[in-house]
Amino acid sequence: MRITIDGKNIEVTDAIRSYIEKKLGRLIKYMDRIMEIHVVMHVDKTKAKETQHVVDVTVWSGGKVARATETAVDLYAAIDLVYEKLEKQLKKMREKEFQASRKEAQKRKERGYFIEVDEEYEEDEIVFQKLSGKPMYLDEAVDILKMSHHQFIVFRNAETGKINVVYKRHDGKVGVVEP
Repeated sequence: MRITIDGKNIEVTDAIRSYIEKKLGRLIKYMDRIMEIHVVMHVDKTKAKETQHVVDVTVWSGGKVARATETAVDLYAAIDLVYEKLEKQLKKMREKEFQASRKEAQKRKERGYFIEVDEEYEEDEIVFQKLSGKPMYLDEAVDILKMSHHQFIVFRNAETGKINVVYKRHDGKVGVVEP
């Protein structure tokens, strides 16, 4: 994550830079794919009798953008206020992503992408299962595997018509077994 800090009519001291990096660095817990945070600060003397500090922050995270602007007499107060706004926005974005992934999983389940056990029988300590389910594409099987707690999924590949297996490898990657 890269944090860029620009000051217009204001000097960005090490103390200010450190405070901003510490404060805005905590946003990573709400959106783990934050790529860049751009902060622009300036002093506005025209709006009120007192000098106003304006802090404008833009956060880029995995193709999504969150933006907030705050004004306060104290620069540190403006930074705190903008952090609170961004925190709310990123929480809302994370919740929307979570709900969308749950809806997609439910749609896949309704379409019959999960392989069902039609029949199970046992012979000499070996359990046999006959499976059924609609064919699916490799990327769909990988998505289902990542969302499930299973170690592998057996499915009929919609492209080739053959039975394939996708499995979770020890190094965190996904393996594919094709006949």
